[in-house]
Amino acid sequence: MGFMDKLKRTGVAQDWSYMNRVTRLNQVGVEQPAVVHRMFPTGRTDMGGGQEYQFDIEVRPAGGAPYPATFTQFMHVQSMGSWVSEGAGVKVRVDPADPNSMMLWGGLN
Repeated sequence: MGFMDKLKRTGVAQDWSYMNRVTRLNQVGVEQPAVVHRMFPTGRTDMGGGQEYQFDIEVRPAGGAPYPATFTQFMHVQSMGSWVSEGAGVKVRVDPADPNSMMLWGGLN
């Protein structure tokens, strides 16, 4: 078993992938409105104590057809408040090169 295989088994490679996705979305992501249909914890936690949630949403891009999407994101329960819950309108940041790569960006005001 090689070094990278060992990393994959520890979850470190998965964490790097997540960090790369977040970095890219911060740099080039486009804000789009969406509605949360379902959200639930996956059982994973990060080093800072955030819980990973899976979100099933409908993205409603301006000038485009709505589409369903599923993604995971680490969240601190205390910071979620009432802005992210099932049925809530939210903002997501979407990768223009991959419309299924996204993250929550805030609540709709």
